Amino acid sequence: MNNLTIKHNKLTAEEFIYLWESVWDSAPAVEQVQLAMENSVFRVSVYDGEEAVAMARMIGDMGLCYYIKDVVETAVRYSQNVNVDFLEVGGNLELK
Repeated sequence: MNNLTIKHNKLTAEEFIYLWESVWDSAPAVEQVQLAMENSVFRVSVYDGEEAVAMARMIGDMGLCYYIKDVVETAVRYSQNVNVDFLEVGGNLELK
């Protein structure tokens, strides 16, 4: 639990689906998620060892409008009060 690692723009479609299905019902198709990952402005994921336990992504028009979307923390992680401030993690990024 204490081996948390934050990674930028490394979240895979499979990890996204795993995290999505940990809190919501059926995830979108792998192809759709892959397209979404490729077109996200920024992705952040948190790992406990090798296991993805939280994620968020930013989408936007690269000009005026950005949204933080798909913020997920697994139920087990949430119940342990291990919170990640995704806004702080991404606060000093230079967007592509």
